[in-house]
Amino acid sequence: MASLAAKLWADAEALVRGTKRPGDLNQAIMELGALVCTPRSPSCDACPVSAAGADLCAARASGRERELPTPAKKRASIDVRLEVALVERDGEVLLERRPDGGRMAGLWELPTRELTGTGLWPAEHKSLLVVGEPLGEVAHAITHHRIRARVRAARLGPERVDALPDSRFVPREAAAGFASGAGLTGMARKILARFAVGDDPALRLRRFAFDGSAVRIAPPGDPI
Repeated sequence: MASLAAKLWADAEALVRGTKRPGDLNQAIMELGALVCTPRSPSCDACPVSAAGADLCAARASGRERELPTPAKKRASIDVRLEVALVERDGEVLLERRPDGGRMAGLWELPTRELTGTGLWPAEHKSLLVVGEPLGEVAHAITHHRIRARVRAARLGPERVDALPDSRFVPREAAAGFASGAGLTGMARKILARFAVGDDPALRLRRFAFDGSAVRIAPPGDPI
């Protein structure tokens, strides 16, 4: 598959280098693929390539124009289960920066640990969190990974946040553009949008107040 991709890129480069107007050629090829040479029902009789000579299209010449291209096999989906901690303090949320390498490199997310074993997330929270009861679940997908994340209210333990590597509190309204444009992961944006508390008294039912190690649901109007 890698050698085929390399050949196609080489052929495409040769086509572009052989014309004085590469932009027009690129647009024409895209329109040809979108309107005429479609994967399931190609209109070969209306194709300018076929009109120029049947041997120019290998698929038409071999009578396989309705078979090619062969659909790529879909990768089997992988179920991923996560626990995401929503730590709020004075209108700010705790974010953690992902490693510089791998998926979603350098993006910021809510504290997350994986309950399955794919290795996309650590098995334990890197900060010492006191985790409460669940607020709800969020479904998300990354390529062929099917993710279900249980979101829990939490608070930071005895650690100082400035002592934690790549972790800090950020105002909710600034989170989307946090870290000089590095931004949040898609799942973090989805969670913050769904579980936004703000000043709506009805939504304050979802916030948790902590009294030592005990957890209780804060009624409307109760300061947290």
